[in-house]
Amino acid sequence: AVIGDATLADAILDRLVHNAHRLKLTGDSVRRPEGNLTRAKKGAK
Repeated sequence: AVIGDATLADAILDRLVHNAHRLKLTGDSVRRPEGNLTRAKKGAK
């Protein structure tokens, strides 16, 4: 929607992904698997 042309947006994303580097991260995650927001969403069902 920001670019206005789907073909142009697709071409831009193709170039970004093509030139991207993948990083393999090791160690513990910074995210908490059962944070306060996660519990609130589960309990709201």
